[in-house]
Amino acid sequence: MSSEARIGWIEREAELAVVRQCELAGVARATFYGRGASGEQSEEDLLLCRLMDEEYTRRPFYGSRRMVVFWGDWDMLQTASGCSG
Repeated sequence: MSSEARIGWIEREAELAVVRQCELAGVARATFYGRGASGEQSEEDLLLCRLMDEEYTRRPFYGSRRMVVFWGDWDMLQTASGCSG
């Protein structure tokens, strides 16, 4: 069974804690929280992922610390931490 289907079993407002639901479903909590309740990334997250990818392509010598300085907003980078690639 796919992880998307198993994520669908988990309810934030259920009596059973999300931690326990994730354990029972065999899903990492990071996967559940990273994709949100709908199971998909928001348009804003996808845009941030694309912009970050473009900057890393232009400046491959930048490490994570320099990229944070470049972006100037650590919260924005944390929002897009679900980016894959």
